[in-house]
Amino acid sequence: MKKLTPTDIKVMLLKKGIKQKDLAEALGVTESYVSQIIKGKRVAKKYRDKLLEIAQKGLPKKKKKK
Repeated sequence: MKKLTPTDIKVMLLKKGIKQKDLAEALGVTESYVSQIIKGKRVAKKYRDKLLEIAQKGLPKKKKKK
């Protein structure tokens, strides 16, 4: 599986218009953690597949609240 670099993640966010807040929500982490991912300081293995999926397909559609 392709490894995403911090630059890849930054470019993905810009191209897809994804905000750090939205990425954090999709991953189930804090905005601070997403910031650390983007800076290349950390990314847990359990989030790598989800990041790659978001990079390829975009954010999952939010379910509407009733």
